[in-house]
Amino acid sequence: ISYTTDPKKVGLHIYDDTLPNLFHHFNLPFKEKYIGWQYISDWNFEDILNGINPDYDVMIYFDFGRLYHEEKNYGVGHTGLFVSMDKSSKIELLNPGPRFLGLNNFASDDIVDAIRAREGGISIIYKG
Repeated sequence: ISYTTDPKKVGLHIYDDTLPNLFHHFNLPFKEKYIGWQYISDWNFEDILNGINPDYDVMIYFDFGRLYHEEKNYGVGHTGLFVSMDKSSKIELLNPGPRFLGLNNFASDDIVDAIRAREGGISIIYKG
């Protein structure tokens, strides 16, 4: 645990091996495939999401301020759980809060912009 007054450093930090180590430590039967921001763009994001087995869980890592259009929070990392995408490319995301808690809807382009702004990505969680 560390303390900071820098809003860009507040919260839980997930690194390349955080989730696999957590699953291993607690002897959980899960695996993670991570797709970083460098591999996500407007032209492939929807295809990536459509190609994921519906039985898998998908966590999206993004810039909170960018996605929620709050300039004062630009650079603040956040995560949400992908729920669904409709035919008009609107993505339903479950936000764990504390602000904007619950289901939120965004254009896929806005999510891609927020992912790339924070150099985030997506974690695909599945039983291994």
